[in-house]
Amino acid sequence: MSDLSPDHANSNSPGHAPAPDPYAQKMRRLEDMLLRGRGALAPTTREALAAGRDIPTPLAAYVEKVTRYAYRVTDEDIAALKAAGYSEDQILEATLSVAFGAARLRLAAGLGALAAAEPAPAEPASDGAATDVNVSDTHASVVAASQEQE
Repeated sequence: MSDLSPDHANSNSPGHAPAPDPYAQKMRRLEDMLLRGRGALAPTTREALAAGRDIPTPLAAYVEKVTRYAYRVTDEDIAALKAAGYSEDQILEATLSVAFGAARLRLAAGLGALAAAEPAPAEPASDGAATDVNVSDTHASVVAASQEQE
């Protein structure tokens, strides 16, 4: 399973070392507790649910709904899982596992988008001076030039 924790999500920025993530350790601890801790569902099932792979057939439609449209989950969805033999504890663990997996993917995508949107470092000018443009200075130069032309 690939590491999609936030401390690795922005490591693809060229020329940038990823900033240490103060929440990475807490995220890994949460993942361990949710997916590999004691529970009513087997850890392998919880990990599969979080990863969105090898979903047990009775849970497939529910997993899809929680992943994409969690606000649409109804009492009937829960009743169907109970009828398929799942306990309330198992349904809760399945829900938490799926929601955690979806949140982790969205977080990684968001952090990746932010990293991709970071401006590239300024290239040095031919004389070695920085090429950063000061908008106030530029505006003042344009105003001065236009006044000279009047």
